[in-house]
Amino acid sequence: MKLTLKATSTLLGLLALALVGCTGGGEEPEAEGTLATYTCPGGETIEAIFMMEEGREVAVSLPDQDTLTLPSVEAASGAKYSDGTTTFWEQGGEAMVEVDGEIVLEGCVAE
Repeated sequence: MKLTLKATSTLLGLLALALVGCTGGGEEPEAEGTLATYTCPGGETIEAIFMMEEGREVAVSLPDQDTLTLPSVEAASGAKYSDGTTTFWEQGGEAMVEVDGEIVLEGCVAE
């Protein structure tokens, strides 16, 4: 009987490990969309993933900051995304970033 109990415990432990492995290990899913990289005059790089499926938004990686996801907002021209604090604006392959009403990056050109 002890052998059966030990074998059952071992089997349950292996099953639990297999199920944990199926969950993806807690990794965050990658954003799907169109990636664009912009190089600014000062050498800074902006990476933007334009996501169009669940409403228009962009995931923007700015120098020395965490990635921000910004919703689309109305623009007279180009594509503009803002959360009210940070704004990313792209038009004709050129991008700018504004934080708290101050332009922090501009003249950034798509690669």
